[in-house]
Amino acid sequence: MKTSDRIKLYLYQHKENKRYKKFKSCTLPYPFFDEKRLTFEWVTYIKKQYGINRSLLYAIEGLARTGVIYHYKQQKIKHCHSFDEVIEALYKYPESFTIPDEFLSEYSNQELLFLKQVQSYLHLIGLRDYTESKKMQDINNRFDYIYDKKHKTIKDKLFMMTYHKK
Repeated sequence: MKTSDRIKLYLYQHKENKRYKKFKSCTLPYPFFDEKRLTFEWVTYIKKQYGINRSLLYAIEGLARTGVIYHYKQQKIKHCHSFDEVIEALYKYPESFTIPDEFLSEYSNQELLFLKQVQSYLHLIGLRDYTESKKMQDINNRFDYIYDKKHKTIKDKLFMMTYHKK
């Protein structure tokens, strides 16, 4: 790592430590709304390190040392960590969304009924699977290229902070 990158990283960490200084005694997730950046986060401080999450589910997973996983099939088998993400996948891909038989035990009867009824409605109104635009494909390809690089530049890190792979 270059000296200039180390300095920038140090300054970023110093700024973060200053912002979250009041949470040094929080091992449980604590809600925090940052007026300056207009963001809502759940903050924890464990083992001399801050954990900042936008979702309470992800903040709690860190404490439990386990997570919730829902598997589904949309062209290939994928997984996510909340039921909201499953619903989002169903909404984006109503034609090709299925739950493989070996993963049915991950869902409750109520969740399965809900997904079935929503998918039926989406089929009824004729909603098709989402297809990415050329611009979005280019952004995702660049994101994958940068993510696989061993030595990321500041420009690469800024790109990754700006665009989140979905």
